[in-house]
Amino acid sequence: MNPSRILIVDDEIPVCTVVAAVLKEKGYSTEWAATRKDAYDLFQSFKPHIVLLDVFMPEGSGIEVLRWMFETDPEVKIVMISGLHDLGIAKEAMQLGASEYFVKPLNFTLMQATLDKLHPSA
Repeated sequence: MNPSRILIVDDEIPVCTVVAAVLKEKGYSTEWAATRKDAYDLFQSFKPHIVLLDVFMPEGSGIEVLRWMFETDPEVKIVMISGLHDLGIAKEAMQLGASEYFVKPLNFTLMQATLDKLHPSA
């Protein structure tokens, strides 16, 4: 089977590179974007199964990006990530269809279990 394609969207480049490296070691195919524009472009060209999406981005809310991604591909699975534990935003993201909400620093064991559940082909 082909590995799950995961797009990481976070304005913190070190977060993107570390998460991508860890997930590649686990057998996932990854791409990352640090800007909203790059996220939109990669979403359309890479066609990810799963997106790890930061809630707060300099160009606007990750919630807006989540809405756009679901409009573009209703089958995509989106996991929100944030440096803040904000129950209001977490609730909104889940109501809009996010599969999970993780707070940084990320627990990679829990994240991998969630990713395997969302797209078990990796």
